[in-house]
Amino acid sequence: MKEPFDILSKVERVEAPPFLYTRILQRIASLREEKVQPAFAFSVLLSLVLVVLLNLTTFMHHQSEPQKGVQAFGFLQPHNELYYD
Repeated sequence: MKEPFDILSKVERVEAPPFLYTRILQRIASLREEKVQPAFAFSVLLSLVLVVLLNLTTFMHHQSEPQKGVQAFGFLQPHNELYYD
């Protein structure tokens, strides 16, 4: 039986295709050059600002309203009746 390392002597060096390194570098450079379009960035920013403003106005509107409906009866108030013996 041959030693396990004797089989490694049959391994040959692999030849890379020509211009492989330059193609890899070119691909990396093209990925760096890709930028976000200003119109897209502006639309994302505008939508985020609108969502934040909508959240703030909704929060402020519901804070100023008096409680009514189910909340007025206290059904939504936290209590620990289940834990009392």
